[in-house]
Order: sequence, then C-alpha cells, then structure tokens
Amino acid sequence: MFELKQFFDKANFSKQDEASIRTFLESPEATKILARAEQENVEKRRALRTHLDAIDAKYDKGIDAACKAAVEAVKAREAAEAQLAVAKAEEWRLRSAVDALESIKGKEARELRQQLTDSRDMRLDDFWMYLDSAKDKLRHLGRVTAFPLGPWTGQKSIRYETNADEVSALSTALKEAMADVEHMTLLPLSRAEVSERLTAVTHKLEPMMDAFSLPTPRLDENGAVTLSRERLKFVEVLRDNGLLERGDEPAKPLAVQATSPKSPTVKRVARQKPTAPAQKAVPPVKKAIAYTEVRMGDGSKRLYF
Repeated sequence: MFELKQFFDKANFSKQDEASIRTFLESPEATKILARAEQENVEKRRALRTHLDAIDAKYDKGIDAACKAAVEAVKAREAAEAQLAVAKAEEWRLRSAVDALESIKGKEARELRQQLTDSRDMRLDDFWMYLDSAKDKLRHLGRVTAFPLGPWTGQKSIRYETNADEVSALSTALKEAMADVEHMTLLPLSRAEVSERLTAVTHKLEPMMDAFSLPTPRLDENGAVTLSRERLKFVEVLRDNGLLERGDEPAKPLAVQATSPKSPTVKRVARQKPTAPAQKAVPPVKKAIAYTEVRMGDGSKRLYF
C-alpha cells in the first residue's frame, strides 16, 4: 500500500481518475491479477535461490582441483627458478673461464708474434716500404684521355681511353705483395727462403711497375734490398706517364729580397718612397708585390704571386 500511495502521489491524477483507479484495484479481478503476479515473482526468486544454493557444488570441486594444480605449478616454478639460478651461476663461471683463457691466449700470442717480429729478416722492412711508396704514387697515375672524333660521321663525338684497369691491377698486386711481406715476418724462414720469396714478388711486379715508370724493389747480388731502376722524382714519373700538367714542375727560385716580411710564408717587396722637392708634386707610390714562397719536396722553391 505504501508503494501504491507513492504511485498516486507521483502520477498527479485528478481526483476522479484516482477514485476510478482505486475502485478497480480494490475489485476482485484486480486482486487476482496482483496475486498471480506476486506468485510468479516468488517462483522466480525461488528458482534463483535454488541456483544460488547449488553454485558451491557446481564450482568448488573444479576450484579445488585448479588450486592444487596452481600449487604444483608454483612449486615447479620455484624449482625451475632454483635450477635457473644454478645454471646462471655455472654459465657465469664458464664464461669467466673462457674470458680468462682467451686473455691468456691473446697475451701469449702477442708475445710470440713480438718475438717473431723482433727476430725477422730486416730486409722485409725495406722491401715493404718500397712497395708502400710505389702504392702511394700509383694513386696519382690514373689517366683518362679524350679523343674527339672527326665530323665526317655527321655528329661530333668523343672517344675516351683510360688506364684504370692497369692501375687497379697494379694496386691489387701491390696490396697482396705487402700482405705477403707482412706475413713473412711471422714465418720461420731462413735468409735463403726469404730471398727466394722476395725475388718471386719482384718478378711478378716488375713488368707492371715498369709500365708506370715505378722502380721495383729487388735483391742485389749480395742479397740486399735495392731498386730495379733509379728512383725518379715524382714530377718525372708524371712526365713519363703523360700526366704532367702546368704548375707541376717546380719554378726556378726568384732572387727577390723582402725588407720586412709580414709572416713566415708571405713576403712583400717594398720600394723606397722617392724624396720629392717641396715645389713639385709627390709622385704616386707603387704598390708592393706580394707573393708566397713554397718549398717543394725536392728542395726547390715555388713562388705564387
């Protein structure tokens, strides 16, 4: 009845409508309808309660089994973690042993290499330096030549020739020879065996190096390292290879004296200002000539104005 009173209070019916509704609700038909609805609600709640009472029996057995399995899994995990800790400790111990052995091995190998290097045939050093010098000069001996073709074809064209293949082949051969010489410093070779190997390197390189006017290291009759030909100045090597350009040859030194140089490399030639009579106009002062003096590798000087 309390709910019914709230219903009428919120519905805001007119008094006539409220009286009609109350009359209907108090009728036997309405009483039966309400009783049937209440009974249906009770039956629904009874079914829910029955389901609730049976839920423990429905799930507890599975929960117990899952809990037991979870406990076993925890034990297995803990055992695995313990084994993992043991395995990690063993791994660390073995890695430390590997590092220690590698360190000992490296130290011993370095000492042995040093002893082999210290007792090497010193001719290998001279031979290697000559090869390195030739390799350094070879970097500047690449050439590309353009040949304009005649217009009889109807179109102008240019044919190019290059020695790139020859330069690359000699560069590779020099690098391999230098590696062989370095390797020989660690081999137990007699003087005769070293001489034999160096002579083989000379025979392989000499035709290729002669094509570039580069001297090949070789052994003389006494077994000392020398060159197959007189070592040329680099400008002469460029000239022999057709690569000499203007400015490559060192200029003859100019006998120019500077009264007060501004810096170690830049000098100025200053001329004395003439003394002019008081009645005459002072002539303009000529500008000083500045030039840079560069000392070349062959001892000559080159002046740049």
